[in-house]
Amino acid sequence: GVRMSATTSRRPVFYPNPSPSAGEPFLRGHCSGLGDGPVTVTPCDTGGDPVQLTAADVCPRSEAEPEEGVADAASLAFLNEPSLLDNIARRYAHDRIYTYVGPVLLAVNPYKTLAELYSREAMDAYRGRAIGVLPPHVFALADRARRMILSDRRSQSIVVSGESGAGKTESCRAIVDYLAHHSREEAEDLCTAMLSASPLLEAFGCASTLRNKNSSRFGKLMRIWTAAGGASFSHSSIETYLLEKGRVSNHAPGERTFHVLYYIAAAAAAAGAGTDATAAAAAAAVERGVRVAAAA
Repeated sequence: GVRMSATTSRRPVFYPNPSPSAGEPFLRGHCSGLGDGPVTVTPCDTGGDPVQLTAADVCPRSEAEPEEGVADAASLAFLNEPSLLDNIARRYAHDRIYTYVGPVLLAVNPYKTLAELYSREAMDAYRGRAIGVLPPHVFALADRARRMILSDRRSQSIVVSGESGAGKTESCRAIVDYLAHHSREEAEDLCTAMLSASPLLEAFGCASTLRNKNSSRFGKLMRIWTAAGGASFSHSSIETYLLEKGRVSNHAPGERTFHVLYYIAAAAAAAGAGTDATAAAAAAAVERGVRVAAAA
């Protein structure tokens, strides 16, 4: 880590927020102090009184970063946790939900629709463009994998991870949509089938939770094979693992079982009376069945 010295008087720093639950985890300030001993930090954001901390509590901060943040966090003057979070927050405030950290892409759920970000025009723009030429995007990673298949003739992997509600399902969907868009000329029927089948297949493993209305309650490995000598789709498969089977018979209050059970109940109701009231009653019946099963 970077240590403070006698020459760093009034140096801009980040320091821990004493009440992180009420706001940001780190606050901005200016630090004065010597070596490894106590330091005095004057807050910038709150206008409060100076606080006494240790040198280990503060992280150096740059005041030269652009207001909208930088596209690749590896180019930050100080690559520490507060600087990384601050950069992501700056970009998020400008609807720039993607940020590189070297070869890794960070994505923040915008909790709103950004249709232009995933348009067909955007898909065309990222084709054949190296990472870093255009703003950070999941399409850039998908295109790099597509180009590596063509140039190296080797399988490529994209790992999508994150906590519940982070946007893993949507990111995977965007990757498949991008690859399908650039394979339609050679394999339009297969691309259409893959994209159409995805919501149905997800219904068997996705459920509404307190944090996410479409939470994946399983792990998913999707394989896409390409035609020999090209990057167009040939066929695909999906393998699931660690399915949360207990959700069928028991789940927390305010949560639901897997979507597919409600789809079946609603379809059965629609085939009968065909009214919203009967569909709602059918969904309620699914819930009652789940509760009864859990109590049995």
